[in-house]
Amino acid sequence: MTCNDDRGLQVLDACRRAQVMVPDEVAVISVDNDDYLCGLSIPPLTSIDVLPQRIGYEAAALFRESQYLSRAFRRVTGQTPGQYRKQARR
Repeated sequence: MTCNDDRGLQVLDACRRAQVMVPDEVAVISVDNDDYLCGLSIPPLTSIDVLPQRIGYEAAALFRESQYLSRAFRRVTGQTPGQYRKQARR
């Protein structure tokens, strides 16, 4: 598995030069799912689309929720999350 489609093409090229048959002897999977790059190689490069825009929206939603929960926690307890008062031992 490669970190991106550019690197996937390099691995496929290295396999071709070493006479390693893809996909019979080795499988190559990359990330980004760039249609143009994946179609340049023989055999075509298998790639995973990580949906970066969706990841961004999900991260923003989680951040917004954490901010809301932080404010709600502060209203109820008077403390911020992670802030605890130590009680004196007797």
